[in-house]
Amino acid sequence: MTPDTVPVREFIHSLLQPADASSFLDIGCGRGDDLRQMARLARGDARLVGVDASEANIAEARRGAGDESRQS
Repeated sequence: MTPDTVPVREFIHSLLQPADASSFLDIGCGRGDDLRQMARLARGDARLVGVDASEANIAEARRGAGDESRQS
């Protein structure tokens, strides 16, 4: 995430209303930055899934998710 994208991301996150959602799908998730933000805002049983064409990005996203990552 770069500083110039923060306002756009915050606006998008405000539209998603994660506290009411049961699942999120992030296509082109990159390193998982948005998914981690959604995880902090979402209800406890929400399912978050990220997809990216880059194996390196997915590996970084998994590392960033730590113990919360349930990979399949």
